[in-house]
Amino acid sequence: MSEFPREGYEFFGELAGNNNREWFEAHKREYAKFVKNPGAEIVDELTGLVSREFGEEFGSKIYRIHRDVRFSKDKTPYNTYFRATLMPLRAGERKGCDRAALHFSIEVDEVIAGVGMFDVQGDQLARYRELVADPVSGGELVEIVDRLKAVGGRMDEPELKRVPAGFEVEGLREDLIRRKGLALWIHEPGIHAAGSVVVAADVLGMFLKVRDLYGWMQRLD
Repeated sequence: MSEFPREGYEFFGELAGNNNREWFEAHKREYAKFVKNPGAEIVDELTGLVSREFGEEFGSKIYRIHRDVRFSKDKTPYNTYFRATLMPLRAGERKGCDRAALHFSIEVDEVIAGVGMFDVQGDQLARYRELVADPVSGGELVEIVDRLKAVGGRMDEPELKRVPAGFEVEGLREDLIRRKGLALWIHEPGIHAAGSVVVAADVLGMFLKVRDLYGWMQRLD
């Protein structure tokens, strides 16, 4: 069974205080041994577990530790987390993040996992708004989101300040229809507390919590 060792997030803690090329180059061996290699093993195992539990084949993408600083005021060169996305291969021909995918991040003091689709546009955005406005499908989404928020699920603020023209909704559906995408995150600060390791089953358990929301999002495909 693959595992992300405690030395991995200890490495990120040290990197946070020494986020420069000189320090990283001097510690590339530790990065490969405690972060890159075990992270890739977890993703490989997790992809198989998710494919089995969700009943469809998933692929994966591991994000680079190097930050894209071209358009950022923060010019520190490295990310202080290990992050990956698992996406259904049946949608592999579609580009970008306009489909539901599973995401997770191993950070210094917690593990974050969830489901999301971002920057939804055009016909798909219109479809999303119709589903949220519909009392049945919108009501189902509200029940799912309420249930996940009750166990610590978090969502970012909606992109729009007002409800789009032509829709009359209230309560949580008003919040949901003001979005240009849909994502919810589960935060687990206790998974690697007290120096414990992170294993694929930990992240799988978080993904299973958001499986109903992932299923609702399939209506947008």
